[in-house]
Amino acid sequence: MSSQRTDNSRLNEKVNMRLSMTEDGFKILDCYHGNGIIWDKIKKSKNIEVLGIEKERGKGSIALYGECEKVIPRLNLSEYNIIDCDAWGIPYGCLKAIFGNKTLKKGTVIYYTFIQASLGRGPNELYEYIGIKQSMIKKCPTLFTDIVFECFMEYLRRKGITCIYDSYYKDGTSRKHYGYFTV
Repeated sequence: MSSQRTDNSRLNEKVNMRLSMTEDGFKILDCYHGNGIIWDKIKKSKNIEVLGIEKERGKGSIALYGECEKVIPRLNLSEYNIIDCDAWGIPYGCLKAIFGNKTLKKGTVIYYTFIQASLGRGPNELYEYIGIKQSMIKKCPTLFTDIVFECFMEYLRRKGITCIYDSYYKDGTSRKHYGYFTV
């Protein structure tokens, strides 16, 4: 499989993972909705309601346009059984907004896609959150590109997440993690 950035590579794996935790009547917040392909497939077998957030106008049947990091703080997250953060890259900003929203309820299932291309760095704020200073990164940046996912997992642990299901794939030069956890 190419390391080129595409909508929904490993689509079957993503759909099957979500089907395993989705029940009829669930409300889903899809933070990087795109064309809505994943949840449209699930709607064929489950009676669910999906609210999509998409920053690019003209994609799919979107209810909200904007960057999810800016939209999420204004939503009542207690309405949702599942929050999906299927991003290109590292969904740190999205998760930060979710955990910062006081309406997030216990029992909410959160899906994530974590994609690191080649020697891609993680967000500076993620490193800083777990105690890695920018001065350290400047001295040896490649050292920290190798531990971005471990930093991401540590962030989740510090947010009280103790059980995480994660599936790992290496596609070309990209490292891809698809997973979920329950708040």
